[in-house]
Amino acid sequence: MSGFLTFLTLIDAIVIIALVLMQRSKSGGGLGAVAGGQSEAMFGANASNVLTKLTAWCSGIFFVLVMLSIIASKASAPTSVLTETDNQAAVVKTTPATKEAPAAKPAAKATEKKAETK
Repeated sequence: MSGFLTFLTLIDAIVIIALVLMQRSKSGGGLGAVAGGQSEAMFGANASNVLTKLTAWCSGIFFVLVMLSIIASKASAPTSVLTETDNQAAVVKTTPATKEAPAAKPAAKATEKKAETK
């Protein structure tokens, strides 16, 4: 689900970039440089109003998609690494230690062998 939301967010971002580049700047230029004057032919005399409204709608959709992807990633993400290490440390501390038989001292055997050879 998170991947699908990321894909939709990417597509929406590309559309917003295209819409912003197609809009007329305050000085009146820019629209013809990117779209070659086609946006006015496509949207009519009110091209800048339509592009402004589309940009606003796409920006709102972008905001919602980002919020949904954050919620989806938090729901599917594992807990923090710090929390996991704290839980593992608690398990290690509460586990009782097992007693093992003491190992024979190799130094004592070596001294016994030296005493026998003399």
